[in-house]
Amino acid sequence: MKFFFITLAVLFITSTTSAQLSTSKLFSDHMVLQRNHNVPVWGKAAKKEKVTVSFNNQVITVKADEQGSWKAVLQPMKEGGQYNMKITSGKESITYSDIMLGEVWLCSGQSNMEFQLRNAYGYKAEQKTAAQVAVRQFLVQKKVSLTPEKDVTGQWTLAAANTIGDFSAVGYFFAKKLSQNLHVTVGIINSSWGGTEAEDWISRESMAVAPELSTIVPTLPLNDEQLKQRTDKQLKAWAYHNVPIVNYTPEDLASKPVGFFESWQKESAPGSWEWMGKLYSYRGEGFMQRSIGLDSSYTAMGSTIALGITDADLAVYVNGKLLNKNTANSQFDVPAGVWKAGANNLLINLKSAQKNPSWFGLGLNGVGNDINVRFADTIINMADGNWHVMPDLSKPYHFDFEPNNSAFTRNFAEQ
Repeated sequence: MKFFFITLAVLFITSTTSAQLSTSKLFSDHMVLQRNHNVPVWGKAAKKEKVTVSFNNQVITVKADEQGSWKAVLQPMKEGGQYNMKITSGKESITYSDIMLGEVWLCSGQSNMEFQLRNAYGYKAEQKTAAQVAVRQFLVQKKVSLTPEKDVTGQWTLAAANTIGDFSAVGYFFAKKLSQNLHVTVGIINSSWGGTEAEDWISRESMAVAPELSTIVPTLPLNDEQLKQRTDKQLKAWAYHNVPIVNYTPEDLASKPVGFFESWQKESAPGSWEWMGKLYSYRGEGFMQRSIGLDSSYTAMGSTIALGITDADLAVYVNGKLLNKNTANSQFDVPAGVWKAGANNLLINLKSAQKNPSWFGLGLNGVGNDINVRFADTIINMADGNWHVMPDLSKPYHFDFEPNNSAFTRNFAEQ
């Protein structure tokens, strides 16, 4: 079961900065504070020091605790603005400007909420009037963590022609309508992340009391290093079937008979390694291999290998011969005499991830049957599940853990 915290809600402690006085990053210029409710303001200061918050004719003084954490609570206020907020402690001070009191809404979810206004119908029309729309967004930067974070990273942004493209489309139109109906400024906290599942947002403590999840909790790693070690162990066990690892050079593998690769895991093309076996979150180099059966009539023919729209750095070998890439994208020329009668070894050394789109990662990218071998009189389709895959663990590699790359689901569910 996936497990980690994506820190997107209001928390009451912030990390220490170089200056001792600081606030949570939720507080900044252009922020929107909730009207008609108590407004907490919190941050860090020198331990036991007094902190004074001045805002809209209210002056609240509190004392930092032993860890330097402080929180002041402003009394409910009506909508309005623009205001300044000043926070002082000893000789230090922080001032935030252009603050509005209005409505604050948390906009959370998956790709439907994450979908940006720049990609929505009517975006150009919205740009023309954006400066008159009383909507502001705080975009929470994405971060995966196995434990609760102490603060968020992001900033408040005014609606303007050059900024609304980054706004959540759903959040923007909701906030715009609400602002028009209530005649107040509306702030949206955009905390969405496409592809996340419910388990991504559940704490260890909540899992422990859920009947469906409680048995998983004892197996969960406690930190990033434990997660990395577990993932690495599972990857090696999957790729090498729990036998000692032997690393080969591309040249060695290119000259192997096709039977050599039967012990490799079998996967499909086109497709991203992110969704194959235990390769999720793996970032490094690797190999893809398949056998191509031909009769003797093709041995004297030249041909072209097409790898769809793959734009990764790669090397392609047929029966030990390194092929030259022609002027077309992801196509490689096979000279006459390279193919042989019977089973032929096609090896691809993936030296980088796909460049566009960057999220694709390792693998062959294509649509339909555009991964093929083309002879003058026939096309052999290679868009199928007859590929063998192997990570190249002799090269540097690491893991990037994200909520939508299945790393957490498979790490935890398959214990």
